[in-house]
Amino acid sequence: LHPDNIELQIVLGNFYFRQKNNGQAELAYQKAVDIDPQSIKPLMVIGGFYGATGSQDKALQKYEKALELQPEDIRILHAVARQHYRMNAREQAEKLIANILAKRPNYFPTRLLKSEILVRTGQFDPAIAILNELVEEEPNSARARYFKGMAFLGKGDSKMAAADLARSIELNPGLIQARLLLADLYLRERSYDAAQEQCREVLAAQPENYQAGLLLGNAYLGQQKTAEAKQAYEALISLDSQNPAGYFRLGMLQQRQKQFDAAMVNYEKALSLNPRLMDVFTNVVLVHAARGELDQALRKCDQKLETYGEDTAVAAIVFNLKGSLYLAQRKKKQAEAAFQQSIETNPNFLRPYYTLAKIYMADKRQDEAISQYTAVLEKDPNQAGSHMMLGTIYEMQQRYDLSEKHYRRTLEINPNFGPAANNLAYILASQNRNIDEALVFARKAKEILPEDPNVMDTLGWIYYRKGFYDNAVAELRDSLQQLPDNAIIYYHLGMAYYRKGETDAARTTLEKALSLDGSFDGADEARETLAKL
Repeated sequence: LHPDNIELQIVLGNFYFRQKNNGQAELAYQKAVDIDPQSIKPLMVIGGFYGATGSQDKALQKYEKALELQPEDIRILHAVARQHYRMNAREQAEKLIANILAKRPNYFPTRLLKSEILVRTGQFDPAIAILNELVEEEPNSARARYFKGMAFLGKGDSKMAAADLARSIELNPGLIQARLLLADLYLRERSYDAAQEQCREVLAAQPENYQAGLLLGNAYLGQQKTAEAKQAYEALISLDSQNPAGYFRLGMLQQRQKQFDAAMVNYEKALSLNPRLMDVFTNVVLVHAARGELDQALRKCDQKLETYGEDTAVAAIVFNLKGSLYLAQRKKKQAEAAFQQSIETNPNFLRPYYTLAKIYMADKRQDEAISQYTAVLEKDPNQAGSHMMLGTIYEMQQRYDLSEKHYRRTLEINPNFGPAANNLAYILASQNRNIDEALVFARKAKEILPEDPNVMDTLGWIYYRKGFYDNAVAELRDSLQQLPDNAIIYYHLGMAYYRKGETDAARTTLEKALSLDGSFDGADEARETLAKL
């Protein structure tokens, strides 16, 4: 059997690895190393094995041992660089990458690794520049196409992203992450059949892929196939009963069908698994509100604050919910106090600013509020929150010059103040001026507040203004999922559909906007567009 033959031990290790017998595989690979500790190949093979099975420290140890034996070997240097990156030691990885490319500027694997790091750190344009070269050199590189698709996705160019992701799958049908990204992209564009096709391909290869099952359920729901969606979400719960996502999505489906008792059971189960899931808790409050159980909803808010009040992100959301519940009870003073607490707890939480400003406007107290915030700024001009509140009130009064001034001042004080970046971007876009600057601010807001539906709306509207209608539709649909009764978002989405040439969708969406509110800013354009349709 030639037990001292390195190649045979590696073949044996590969056999065990394919059989998922990792213990025997490790023994065989280590035997190959022991036969000749000065041989590079078994060190690289066992390093790859450890990397694939999650023993990252051991992988690095083996690669570095190989590097000690051959310190100038580019392939080994590349393996060490990639391993550092896998272990989140990006700075060390980048130093090694620079070293490799200084010696071999055209070394394809390291240029690909460099582009991957650029993509994952949001440096999309330089990544695309490298990836274009790589694709030209090796048109059949599935990974180069995959990362190029990711880069375009990061830039918001969904058409280019879809093309590159689809090509990567053609080149390597087993590229699971590419299929999942493409499925998610199709889902956002309402290409539900295409999304389902990608999910099924993933599930055929990996029946226990949770993300594919979740996307499949969401695609069914998008087509109003509620029975299929329910089955998909129940399958997720069976697959992993400790993952709250399946319970949450099933609860949302039941809430939509007004099966409030069943929805509440699933929401409570999701919260028992992760009590900090605030989208789930928000829906619990909404179910109580739909049943008219406002006092019970308030009690649950107070209980959440008692337990998790030290978490400012959680507390701000709960105070905002309390404010909305008090408004439903017509208790404006308590509502105003709750919204103020929400802002004070987390100034980067966008929603309470507008609700508070609406209270001032409804009560004709905006001048009083302006005087109060101005007095605060006279004592301390660097109060970012007061500038933000003034900007919001002036915006609602359509005094956009003053609003812009205060938003810009907010960002001078705190460049990472997401709500100010969002609102400034929206003003610039709505007035159709400085669109490129608006896009910079909107992307900044998206970095800080990636899940905020108002930020999605702003970014979508800017994409519309720039003529990127596919991207606009994707962002605006995501926004509507969280704010399903917002007339302005329906208006923005309807205009994007109109420019895309999807006349039926445009008509339905614009009619929905006007049915919700006939006097929003843009209602006249919505009516004019409907007349053309």
